[in-house]
Amino acid sequence: MATAAAKTETDGMARGAKWSVRDTNQGRDGSEKPRVHVIGGVKYGLWSDKDTKMPEAHARIFLKDPAFRVFNDAGDEIAPLTQAMKTKTGEAIPALQPGEVVANLTELTDDALKTRLAMFPGGDRKMRGTRDEMIDFILERQAAAQGAIERRAPQGDPNLEDADAEDVGRIVGDLDFGRG
Repeated sequence: MATAAAKTETDGMARGAKWSVRDTNQGRDGSEKPRVHVIGGVKYGLWSDKDTKMPEAHARIFLKDPAFRVFNDAGDEIAPLTQAMKTKTGEAIPALQPGEVVANLTELTDDALKTRLAMFPGGDRKMRGTRDEMIDFILERQAAAQGAIERRAPQGDPNLEDADAEDVGRIVGDLDFGRG
């Protein structure tokens, strides 16, 4: 019996699920059972050799990891996110691979915006919004992430920040560090 906290994958199909996911790691350990993943309170048993149907918003979450194969409602496989695509505000942009570019959110297709939404908690609820609503949500989450990064940034000791070798010599004095 499915509980409200942990629905089964059939609940996802009942809501008009059209996308599907496969887990390429399933079965590698010799297990004949599906690997279970919980997205939005719904349990999905994933297999390496057969599709598990689910709503688009849930399927897009698996694009973060190339171990999952994600297929849209037309049966086309969707490429997983690259490291550059996963980079959030405040992180250094990694070296781009051939065919990758840095783009403004307004330059992305609706499909690409939905994939970016899936990276944020609550993003699945915004996928049916307008382009402007999707972009605003992403920008708000990026700004929040940037604020969290800035709040966690270590603050150096102002007494030592500008210390040069001579200052360090005066501070340390004649301490013996095992050299004699």
